Amino acid sequence: MVNEHTLRAAAQSALRDGKDNLRGGEKPKELKNEWKDCLDDVIKISDTLSTSLGPLGAEKILTDGKHVAVSNFAATILRKVRVTHPVAQLLIEMCESIDKELGEGSKTMVVLTGELVKGAKELLDQGFHPLTIAHSYIEASRKAVEFLDSIAVNEDPLDRGTLLRVIKTAMSQRLDDEDGDYFADIIAESLLGVVDQASAKYDVDLSNIKLLCLEGGAARDTQLVHGVVVEQPVVNGFMPKRIENARILLLSAKAPPEPEKFPNDDFINRIEIDDPKKMEEFRKEYDALLWRMVNKIESIGCNVLFHEMLGTHSIHERVQAYLGKRGILAARFVDEEDMKRLGRATGAKRVTAFWHMSEEDLGYAKIVEEREVFKPELTDPRIRWIFVDGCRDPRAMTLVVKGLKTSAANTKRTVEHALRSGSAFLRDPRIVYGGGAVEAVLSFRLKEWARGMEDRRQMAVMKFAEALLAIPLLLAKNCGMNSLDTMIALNNRYASGENWYGIDCLRRGLRNMEASSVREPLIIKRRVYESAAAAAMVMLRIDRMLKRKESRDREIPESVTKTEGYKQTVGKK
Repeated sequence: MVNEHTLRAAAQSALRDGKDNLRGGEKPKELKNEWKDCLDDVIKISDTLSTSLGPLGAEKILTDGKHVAVSNFAATILRKVRVTHPVAQLLIEMCESIDKELGEGSKTMVVLTGELVKGAKELLDQGFHPLTIAHSYIEASRKAVEFLDSIAVNEDPLDRGTLLRVIKTAMSQRLDDEDGDYFADIIAESLLGVVDQASAKYDVDLSNIKLLCLEGGAARDTQLVHGVVVEQPVVNGFMPKRIENARILLLSAKAPPEPEKFPNDDFINRIEIDDPKKMEEFRKEYDALLWRMVNKIESIGCNVLFHEMLGTHSIHERVQAYLGKRGILAARFVDEEDMKRLGRATGAKRVTAFWHMSEEDLGYAKIVEEREVFKPELTDPRIRWIFVDGCRDPRAMTLVVKGLKTSAANTKRTVEHALRSGSAFLRDPRIVYGGGAVEAVLSFRLKEWARGMEDRRQMAVMKFAEALLAIPLLLAKNCGMNSLDTMIALNNRYASGENWYGIDCLRRGLRNMEASSVREPLIIKRRVYESAAAAAMVMLRIDRMLKRKESRDREIPESVTKTEGYKQTVGKK
């Protein structure tokens, strides 16, 4: 009989053999800390973007071996590069979210996240638990936001001067001063033209501002249209090219409409004619139908018709000619977004049932006119678009961005970012001073707050403060200043009680940014700090990546039987 001592010795031996002899005698590979791989990938992404920070930041060349593009937009760069780790993909998604919502701050968020991860790695090597670091970062970000709210400056949301400074700050890295002044002026005019002043907050619906990109001419040829631009010409040369006091119909039905189908699915609309006289009668009847359609459009007072793109269906050629004879301007293949925008701007209702249209469905605009625009890469550079000016609702704008083929797309993206940044300021008209000044202020305040802590959280909060201070130091480095000298100078300034000192990149020196024109919306900074801390927390809480088990292919059904009019699938169990 085997005693207890023998069983215990055998069990211990089996456990030892299991550790050294897994999977049929193979020695196990050392378990890899997946969070280290994750943090390394995040740091690489951050270091890639850190050299692009600031108005003098470097550009990045994006190439796949065939096509080459130059950009310094964080979301564009990260969308194009090849990233292997799934958690790094999460950082890219957060970057794109900030980019789409606020327009600015995505690059700062990625760089700040990378700096937080660097600090976390140092603490992990010293024996800190990842959750201690993560929760300390979240606590530090909340305190930073509290400090941020206390130092923010309230401004008048409709103050054009402050709005211009916010917009120019958003475009400072991508446009020179002369073009920046020109674009800032038309962007501010478009934002103030669509802002909703009736609500408690000055909300801006950016869908009321249509942004078009046209390759050709200089960037300063960009124009602002107080109305809607439809990227289609007048459909027929016999139609008028300009209509004043336009009564606009938005048609989302086929013209001519198809005959109603009978309930029987097997019915086919087919006409058999065995007599030439009947053929002539049919043509007369069909022509009369088309005339009735034109008379219906004219009877409700319509003199401008926009027809929505419905597959390949268009306005019938005879209808086009008849509309031209009645002096009605028409355009076809108008996309759905333009139809919605025209409806909001002119007050027109989209008509889906042709014979049920009425005068109440019409919208109004002061002028509808076809104008020539320029697009040099085509054989025929004469491109004609329809401009709808003086709409019933004045909150409708169109920005036609022009520029060289190599720069027009980047200019358009710059304008998009400036529009979002300006709209963020209008929603929350509190600003802070840029040039890294706000990060320097928060860094020194967080260090003072952390000194009152009596546990290891103090070191994690200090790392958060150091990550914030890295932003002005990177700005200094990217404009050719010495980072160490800059850090010493900043320490001396803030130790003596002076605030709002940051990096004047154009003059390459320290400056009180309150006296400069660099203004950034508070709402963007809040989102950057919160997102960076949240991203770092997610990455610190992941210790391993597991591959999901592949699902088995569905088995093919053996037979299909019919039961009581319903199809029933019978397969293997």
